Amino acid sequence: MKTENINLLKRKYFLISLSILTISILIRLYIDTVHIQNMLDKSTEKFNTQLHTYFYESRLTLFNKYTMLSRMITLNPQIQEMIKENKREALQNFMHSYYEQLKKDNKHLFVMHFLDTHNKTILRMHKPNSFDDDLTEKRPIVRYVNQTKKPSHGFEVGKNGITYRITSPIFDKDKNHIGVLEFGITPSYFIEKMQEHFETKALFLVKTDDLKILLDSRSYETIDEYSIVSKDMIFNRSLFEIDLSKHYQFIENEEKTYMLHNDLKLSAYNGEERASLLVLKDISVYKDWTKKMIYLSSFINLFALLSIGTIIYIMLHKYTNSIQSLRSLNNIISKKAKIYKTKANTDHLTKLYNREFLKKYWTTHEFSQQKDNICMMFDIDHFKRINDSYGHDVGDAVLKHLADLSKHFFREDDILIRYGGEEFIVLFDSMNYENACKKAEKFRLFIAQHRSFAKSIQVTLSIGITAFKSYETKDDVIKRADEALYEAKHSGRNKVVKV
Repeated sequence: MKTENINLLKRKYFLISLSILTISILIRLYIDTVHIQNMLDKSTEKFNTQLHTYFYESRLTLFNKYTMLSRMITLNPQIQEMIKENKREALQNFMHSYYEQLKKDNKHLFVMHFLDTHNKTILRMHKPNSFDDDLTEKRPIVRYVNQTKKPSHGFEVGKNGITYRITSPIFDKDKNHIGVLEFGITPSYFIEKMQEHFETKALFLVKTDDLKILLDSRSYETIDEYSIVSKDMIFNRSLFEIDLSKHYQFIENEEKTYMLHNDLKLSAYNGEERASLLVLKDISVYKDWTKKMIYLSSFINLFALLSIGTIIYIMLHKYTNSIQSLRSLNNIISKKAKIYKTKANTDHLTKLYNREFLKKYWTTHEFSQQKDNICMMFDIDHFKRINDSYGHDVGDAVLKHLADLSKHFFREDDILIRYGGEEFIVLFDSMNYENACKKAEKFRLFIAQHRSFAKSIQVTLSIGITAFKSYETKDDVIKRADEALYEAKHSGRNKVVKV
């Protein structure tokens, strides 16, 4: 009887174990599938962030380059005299070889345009027979630069072409404003840059209403309110699948998988959206790899769990003492303790470090004053309005997205902390103050120009930044950074205040 009871008990434990193993297999397969999908989603977000960063830096590079060129060119007294006296032919002859050399240096350069202070064309190097036209109404960026006497840049369609404009004021030797010099880069510049850097295909869209100014009226294919002004041949086969309401989407075409990003916008000088660059990336290899990983993971998990089932069955025959159970229990308690310890140092929403971690970090890690160490504090402008207008779920989504962008933007060695609410701290270790300030300004611009937040909300940041000093406590540093942040918010927001 005792033997029968023992056999029944063993069968009962084995059936329970087999049931648990079966459920575990299904759960494990589900977890692996979700994990691989999350990897794809994270890769997509990372790629999108890289695209945005590179796209922004490309525009900034153009602006810096051609603003400097404009200054160098117009410092020449002869050129200044020709502009003042409207000596068109002399100016054209003088600039011809230089203009040709600039086009050789950048094949995408099209426009080189001199204008007077009343927005009238003196000379178009790209269209020398077109002059004396008043562009006050047709070309807002020219009017803006003449009024403010400050350089500006932005996408704008002119009567002779579609270009990204870098427009600079001209001053004579007595610092009198005498006109404007404008350069225009064709959209193919951005397409080629993306192709070189990311091995992508591109589709360039311009708002249809903006194309009416063109002298040579042409018909374009359209998508919603946009016209297609440039495209790779692959879009002839997949154009009908594009959904402009999505920031990115996956397209299956001829046994290949593509990821289409629709979040690179070109704005006018005043920030109004004028054009969009759609980037198509072939991810067939990665997609095939994810499928193989799912199959391989399924096989490995099935084999491993069946092996474990066999071991459990053997153990049921050999080991029944309570010491083994106690050890298993201790292992579980130990693992849970580690998990809770990690959770205590991490913000549950953003997965950044929390204020508790900051206290422990400063207790166990001494920020040496012999090196360059910087504290930056920032928060989201008008965050209460976001919560009030869209609800706390959207507010939380904005905070999570901002945290993810911050992780990609800053170095791995930088300490990112959610200090409270919408307020964050970045600790820079071994970075000089000047570079940290530049980094803060780039981060502010990067977030202000990011368009992928929930509900297409535009997010701006107020930032305070300061350096550690040898004679003060760490609380003093936090307080000074907080005061700088307070000054940034109360002097207009969307700015960096350095102290």
